[in-house]
Amino acid sequence: MTIFNKKQFIKNPNDNNYHLKINDDDIGDIVFLVGDPNRVKEVSDKFESIHSKKSNREFQTHCGFIKNKKVSVMSTGIGIDNIEIVITELNSIIKKNRTIKFIRIGTCGSINKDLKIGDLVVSKYCLGVDSLIYYYNDYKKIINLKESLKIKQKYLFDNNMASPYLVECSKELLNKFQEIKHGITWTTIGFYAPQFRENEFTSKSKMFNEIKNFKIKKHEIINFEMESSVLYFLAKLFGHKAITICTVLANRVNNTYHKKPKEAIKNLINQVIDKI
Repeated sequence: MTIFNKKQFIKNPNDNNYHLKINDDDIGDIVFLVGDPNRVKEVSDKFESIHSKKSNREFQTHCGFIKNKKVSVMSTGIGIDNIEIVITELNSIIKKNRTIKFIRIGTCGSINKDLKIGDLVVSKYCLGVDSLIYYYNDYKKIINLKESLKIKQKYLFDNNMASPYLVECSKELLNKFQEIKHGITWTTIGFYAPQFRENEFTSKSKMFNEIKNFKIKKHEIINFEMESSVLYFLAKLFGHKAITICTVLANRVNNTYHKKPKEAIKNLINQVIDKI
């Protein structure tokens, strides 16, 4: 686990960290991450008992037990910037030698015509297109540098865009979800233009069609979401483990959408909890 200079963190009067307002006792060895604060209770309702509940801004944290395992669920809000706050502050408060297993339970849009609405997908790799990781000294040790350079050279990335990077999930956690389809997740830095939603100000880039042809070890890009590349990166950097499992609420190729998204999310939560 990486230890930080504590002077770099803003503290509340009770010595909890600034944004999350939690301490080490609120964090189980498994932490489920969800975007929507309202989804926290949906997950913690599956806990056999509740140990603590904390809330500040969009960050809600419930801690409890499943089969004598101490677990937590936390809402992150939307986007990689929020993920950096959550993982960095959480890492700053946990005791030495603790390895946290982060399991993100999310929703996504598929860019694979064969994925059905309601299918579950595991992000074996994440394709990040942000510049956030380049503020960290050791990013070359964390990402798959060879494949990252290949993506940039081949797939129409504009020189004004941040260099794309590829980062892998935890192999240990992947073993728990072997029967779910694996692929590469494209973690975008926005919901509209960066996911090639067209309006009078944008047009669908050739990159949308071109990059779908990219594969690594027979895995292709299968979905869009907005958090997991930085989650994977920081988890590895800080000595933790991470994986993302999403349910498909939209298929961007077929232009189809889930008519009962709440049921799809409930099914996702149940399946992930059952694996734990």
